[in-house]
Amino acid sequence: MAHVEYEEEGWFSRIGDSIKGIFGGIAIFMLAFPLIFWNECRAVKRAQDLELGLGSVVTAKADSIDKGNEGKLVHVQGDVKVDEKLEDKTFQISANGLALERKVEMYQWKENVKKESKKKAGGKKVTKKTYTYEKTWSSSEIKSSNFDDNKEAKGKVNPGPLPYESKTVAAKSATLGKYKLSEGITSGLGESSKLTMKEADLKKIEKDFKGQKAKIHDGGIYLGKNPAKPEVGDVRITFNLKKPGKATVIAGQYGDKLQAWKHKDLNDPLVLTANGKKSPEKMFENAVSSNNMLTWVLRLVSWLMMFGGLSALFRPLSVIADVIPFIGGLVGKAFAVVSFLIATPIWFLCVALAWVVARPLLGILMLLGAGLFFGALIFAAMKAREASASTA
Repeated sequence: MAHVEYEEEGWFSRIGDSIKGIFGGIAIFMLAFPLIFWNECRAVKRAQDLELGLGSVVTAKADSIDKGNEGKLVHVQGDVKVDEKLEDKTFQISANGLALERKVEMYQWKENVKKESKKKAGGKKVTKKTYTYEKTWSSSEIKSSNFDDNKEAKGKVNPGPLPYESKTVAAKSATLGKYKLSEGITSGLGESSKLTMKEADLKKIEKDFKGQKAKIHDGGIYLGKNPAKPEVGDVRITFNLKKPGKATVIAGQYGDKLQAWKHKDLNDPLVLTANGKKSPEKMFENAVSSNNMLTWVLRLVSWLMMFGGLSALFRPLSVIADVIPFIGGLVGKAFAVVSFLIATPIWFLCVALAWVVARPLLGILMLLGAGLFFGALIFAAMKAREASASTA
């Protein structure tokens, strides 16, 4: 069943909220500027580091250490091995691997809220809220005390914090042939597979469950009556082990260790890892693709911050026009277009300025492009003004 509520907000209240939103809009708009400059400089530095790395990397054998590669960036392929035994002391589980992961989930009530808003004459806005409740497995606590106070929420109470926390125990060291791997390198290696528990494992720790009904289910521990019909408060605990295997590492060779490569021309220490065997060219190609993707994602985020910030600045005007809902809708769309036309050239200009610092040639071209965009807007505005003056 669903519970439906209607919330009416008056015109003056909406205007007040939209005016308050101006400050948030200004903050979001201003934060976009440092994000743009940081992202563009970060992207260039990363690209430079990858270019230097690709031109410097040498292939080394895993089964022997060539002292002539001391301090160089080396490409090594082979089998990763771990002698360290990882242990989850709470559940007395131990295994050899790169990481031992414990995942804890509790069956809990979850509240879903669907909102639909409609504007009415006089500037009022009516919001329809539909509350539905479902039971779901969650790895974090869902606080039922935050549920809405309605008849459907009555009796839907979650038991509180999870009895155990999810946890990962990572190997501090591993080897790739004759090389020792730093912890930072091992964290990026290995394929995760489920670690299956047995009844014998449960018997060693069942006294620690303090009377709770514990059983083995689907390779993990289940705390509850019936796994086929879970009840609120039931807990399931599963374990995964990241097993070592064939891997490729591009890192600096320092003695018998592989760790992040440092060089006077690098902006940041460099290390690349991958499961399986991969060529240096493929490793750097993937790294370049990842850098480009992150750069464009952050560019989109920065543009949305500018657009959203400007939209918040114009929001009070569209709310004022909502006295007549149809007019308010048109005004809102018009200011969305205005926000787009202002945010876009400013964004291009900021990126261009960032590029002047990071990529001078492209930065100058971007500045010219932004100038042409601004010029086209001014020219279009002047033409529109002349046209309206001639028809008057």
